[in-house]
Amino acid sequence: GLNYRTAMDPRIPYEARPNCFSSSIRCWLNDNYPKLDAQLPLASGVEARLIEAEAALQAGTPVLMLSKLNALRAAQNTLLARLYPQQKQVFTTQLAPLADPADPAASAATQFASRRDLLFRERAFWLYNTGHRQGDLRRLIRNYGVPSNQAFPSGAYFRGGVYGPDVAFPVPFNEANNANFDPKSCSTTTA
Repeated sequence: GLNYRTAMDPRIPYEARPNCFSSSIRCWLNDNYPKLDAQLPLASGVEARLIEAEAALQAGTPVLMLSKLNALRAAQNTLLARLYPQQKQVFTTQLAPLADPADPAASAATQFASRRDLLFRERAFWLYNTGHRQGDLRRLIRNYGVPSNQAFPSGAYFRGGVYGPDVAFPVPFNEANNANFDPKSCSTTTA
């Protein structure tokens, strides 16, 4: 997973929630949506720029990819105010420009992977809690050949136990009840 909390990133403002359901587990409020009726961006210019950045990555133009990502970061305050008009901003950090993470001495595949990882990290932070993450992780598997245990969390779970192999939501009962539904044609463990 990503360090959403410890990054203290202004794109993901949060605060501790009082009166959590358990004293042993911390609960957090997502301050992009401080009220239950807060507006949620379904599509945005930010998402369009992220798509353009990914197209630049795939076209082998990392300079263009970085310029797209850095333009978003430079306009952070304006963009966040538009994306989340009711946002309660708790971090005053200005996002620094990104540098190319690729080691020039590394192989082309390793350079591509480091740039891909940077792009998908930026997507995760810009599109936090908008319903894009699972699709992004599945695309990492399908389009970029990342093993599912590296794209999705795996290993020990911090509250005990281990993460399972699922990479998709299970089919809900309401849909499984459909006469046209064939459970053998669905798998939650393959991308």
